[in-house]
Amino acid sequence: MNHNPTTSHTLARRGPILAAAASLLFASCLFAQTSAPTTKVPSSQVSPEENPPKATIKKIHSLKFEGHEAWDLNYALRGQLSAENVVVTGTAWRMPMPAFELRNVTLTEIAHTIEFLSEGKLRVEVLENPGGGAVWLIGANNFAAAAASVKMRAVAAPNLFADDKAVSEIQEAAEAMQLARARMATVYRGGDFARGASLEPLKSQKIFVVTGDEAGVAGLESLIKAAEQRLADASAANVASLSANAPKMRAVPAPHIFAKERRWKEMLVLAEKTRGSWADLNSELLKASGSERSPAFRFALPWVKVDPRAEQKVFILMGTEAAIAGMESLINAAEKLAAGEDAADASPNIITEEQEKAMKARKESKLKAAEEAAKKDGSAK
Repeated sequence: MNHNPTTSHTLARRGPILAAAASLLFASCLFAQTSAPTTKVPSSQVSPEENPPKATIKKIHSLKFEGHEAWDLNYALRGQLSAENVVVTGTAWRMPMPAFELRNVTLTEIAHTIEFLSEGKLRVEVLENPGGGAVWLIGANNFAAAAASVKMRAVAAPNLFADDKAVSEIQEAAEAMQLARARMATVYRGGDFARGASLEPLKSQKIFVVTGDEAGVAGLESLIKAAEQRLADASAANVASLSANAPKMRAVPAPHIFAKERRWKEMLVLAEKTRGSWADLNSELLKASGSERSPAFRFALPWVKVDPRAEQKVFILMGTEAAIAGMESLINAAEKLAAGEDAADASPNIITEEQEKAMKARKESKLKAAEEAAKKDGSAK
């Protein structure tokens, strides 16, 4: 074998080039064998796994709610999230809600937060529109529980309905109580908020119908019962006083007073002055007790009416027992004086007890003087 140095050198230089070309040719053949003919498939026939959708970036929001009731969420959602569609059911709008604040959250997260803070009482759904906007649906999670939270109670108050002014005053007091509860709910924003109660008077039945949450109904019920009890006690006291001082009648004979017209007319003037003194005493006692403006707390004062019957020579007394007794004693005293005057006028020679005592004293004095004179004469002899 002939050895050519030039040929060996040329092969040595071209070896790497030939190796690279062979590798490219082998790769091309391999691709041609493994690659199968493909046809274009419509996008509608491609499964989601083969053609996954592009990732959607959800908007984030912030919301600050001052608390109170579910209905107030309507204003917060519309004002801060520009929500145009907020629907709150009638059974949910008075549900209590505490204050909260959320930052950089999605609408769904806001809905879940509202449900959580309502302690399961509310159900909140957000229907987001890909084109923009959303519909908020807020309702009671349990209709029966929501309905059960509203209470109604009838409170009988016959004494209050006896006075229209008392009914008006109790309604004003009820409104003041509810306003006070609302102010406290504004200050204390934790826990269950005061939803309040309303009061409706039914005059024909003499009852108040109270409707609202349990706390509000209980508060108004206690107010009505306290006012009713106060008037009931006052009414019972008046009934007892009237029963004890029921009008009575008594005839007081006074023949000596009626013997002269001047006497029984003077007796009537004296009786009228006595009644005037009793009336003045009534005013002073009422003023001192501070109850002159409240007829319900006035107590019965002795009173009497004097009716003279000249033909029968008696005074007819009508009034309370105490007043009749007092007037009777006055008439009896006047009758005794009149009897003495009549006795003196009818028998001027009748010696009175005082005159008899005076005559006896003078007689004894004369006897004593005579005895002393006789003693002096005997001693002189």
